[in-house]
Amino acid sequence: MKENKLADHLMNHFKLGKESLHGPGHWEKVLQNGIEISEMNPNIDADVVRLFSIIHDSKRENESIDVEHGLRAAESISQLEKLGLLTITSEQKGKLYYACQHHTNGKTSSNLTIGACWDADRLELYRVGIIPNALFFSTEEGKKILANRYN
Repeated sequence: MKENKLADHLMNHFKLGKESLHGPGHWEKVLQNGIEISEMNPNIDADVVRLFSIIHDSKRENESIDVEHGLRAAESISQLEKLGLLTITSEQKGKLYYACQHHTNGKTSSNLTIGACWDADRLELYRVGIIPNALFFSTEEGKKILANRYN
């Protein structure tokens, strides 16, 4: 499966190590959240959400404030394609790039797929001591999961 090869490649090049708050354990939880959100709405591109979960924090250089990590992750997408680790359409690439680049900006998105990416990540904010707020969720699906977990 390409996603396993992609995750292995990214882990092998991840500067913060396997035990990082932003590492593979987090990627896996975001993946689980993304799958759950995507299964609730067939209009969400689950492939983009799955790829986002693995890529979005893969270029972090520290555990604290790293404002450029999303952009670095987005910019790595073309190289990952060249390596044959992902095959996506140009539309999917655009959504994945945008979602990775802007995932820490605190915005919401009217695009269901981008919103699902961000919601899947924000559902895991508790791991860094932040209680997620529904005002910063883009999808109704993400808000439902949030309400079920924290209410």
